[in-house]
Amino acid sequence: MVTRRRVVVTLFYCVAFPYYWWAAVSSGPTGIPDYYNQLTDSFLAGHVDMLYRPPKGLLRLANPYLSSENAGYQHQYHDLILWHGHFYIGWGVTPVVTLFLPWRALGVGDMPVSLAAVIFACVGLFFAVLLFLSLLDRFLPGTSLWAVTVALAALALCSVVPFMLRRPAVYEVEIISGYAFLMLALYLLASGCLRSRLVAWRLGLGSLCLGLAFGARAVLIPVTLLAAVLVFVVVLRDAANRHTKQVLGYGALIFVPLGVLLILALAYNYARFGSPFQYGNEYSLGGVYTRNLHLFSLRYVKPGLTYMVFKPIYFTLSFPYVGLTNFPLPAGLPAGYSVEAIGGFLDTTPFVVLLGGIAFVGLRDRMSRRFRAVLLAVTALGLLGLLTVAFAIWDVTQEYEADYLSLLLIPALLVWCALLGGRGWGGKVMKAVGAVLIVYSCVVGFALSFSGYYDSLLVNNPQTFWTLERYTSFIPTTVTKVVGHPDLVRVYYAGGGGTFQPTLRETGVFRLPLHVDVVAPDSSWQMKLVLEAGLPCRCAIHVTVRNGTVILHVTVGAHPSAVLVPLAGGVDRIRITVADRELALIKGSSFVQKR
Repeated sequence: MVTRRRVVVTLFYCVAFPYYWWAAVSSGPTGIPDYYNQLTDSFLAGHVDMLYRPPKGLLRLANPYLSSENAGYQHQYHDLILWHGHFYIGWGVTPVVTLFLPWRALGVGDMPVSLAAVIFACVGLFFAVLLFLSLLDRFLPGTSLWAVTVALAALALCSVVPFMLRRPAVYEVEIISGYAFLMLALYLLASGCLRSRLVAWRLGLGSLCLGLAFGARAVLIPVTLLAAVLVFVVVLRDAANRHTKQVLGYGALIFVPLGVLLILALAYNYARFGSPFQYGNEYSLGGVYTRNLHLFSLRYVKPGLTYMVFKPIYFTLSFPYVGLTNFPLPAGLPAGYSVEAIGGFLDTTPFVVLLGGIAFVGLRDRMSRRFRAVLLAVTALGLLGLLTVAFAIWDVTQEYEADYLSLLLIPALLVWCALLGGRGWGGKVMKAVGAVLIVYSCVVGFALSFSGYYDSLLVNNPQTFWTLERYTSFIPTTVTKVVGHPDLVRVYYAGGGGTFQPTLRETGVFRLPLHVDVVAPDSSWQMKLVLEAGLPCRCAIHVTVRNGTVILHVTVGAHPSAVLVPLAGGVDRIRITVADRELALIKGSSFVQKR
């Protein structure tokens, strides 16, 4: 049947999937080696290590794991595991087994990594939506279409997946594939055990997908095991009057496929490192010295939770107007613990606080109490994933949130849909506050998908980036009109990304043109730049300042000189250049209004 909701869901997929594809391909090459296709070559040749051998120069180093010694090999072998004269990868093999090898069997060559990331992202979103809608139909069948539409947008934009697609490399493929198989597994298991009759094939296939999930991301092992246990508890409750043989049969369907894949994962570790519990992370050629670092430590929990939950994001007047930072928080970082760009989910997706509404669900009848149990179960999986990530890994970064965030988003959205039916002022407040928080989270997730970690859209596809900024320039222009003065929003060199909280004090202008982005409320303003010649010669330096059609030629010496640059209003992109082998210093800047 063609229903309004099915039309909306279909249109949603028709928008979300192409956007995922565009996000993955619009930023150009990542510059990261194609390790998964290389591992595919190894598997086809019957090897568990890489087919190529480490260079002799690397093996002759006194300590090849020190970044100060292996710097010359980082570009080609970054984050590979060096063990007994062989290279291995530390990422999960599920993407190779489920996608790269079948693709190679088609005889069309290597699987594009960006395509692999998009396929897994679309699969994950598809089944996350199906899981949400199936629970909605069972427990909240009267939910309005507008609420469903808002929830679908949140599942697509707030899962961290769009952010990761901005750099679809081996790291992202691993994490997104784990997310995809986890969503597929939970949908199969939920639809298999929450019906009036248990569906055996869904339970067995769901268990297999749980194994594929941790085969991609070993950190998901506790989550998958708990999911299997929770499903078996449901089976035991529903099979109270059945024969023991039936219960054992369903138990085998739930645990055997998962157990077989767990054994295969341990055997894979043994074949590589001689130990089923060794993943080789301590022997990786990363940017930090990993030999003194170990997986799983209680010292990681405090900083991990602090950053993943509370790390603030920042807002700026430069496109895409939202950004992440890696500045440290007072969380007591243990030795060797590293922090990359991240935003705590209370800042990026604050509607997860709606999980507190679970306390008000399940107070009326048996069905609502069962709904409450499902909400608690999915939330428990998400919190366990959060704790596992914080406990297991010696660094923290934005993309790790994909391991657990969707497990918190789905029950939070279900709670919001349940509370929409509340009567009186309390229901109206919950409806409005929840909607505002969800829309805010969607905007933040959408904005972060344009930047990623390294502003790759700006660096590799600047024309598209500037076009998007031009179309949205009314936003910062309106803000400057309200505050009544221009604002300096970005400072960057040609070919590089922007800076956070930009400043022009003691900024050097050398062989790379310096770009300065300014937003002005109108054309009545000028930017005052204070320049002087830089060391070592302190001789006269010829500086060219260009803003659109306005070109100013300035000669500066050892003493500061000021130049006034007219602003056109809106976003002004000022380009400052010097001759090759010259250096000018910008000592400061200010804004003055024309008289």
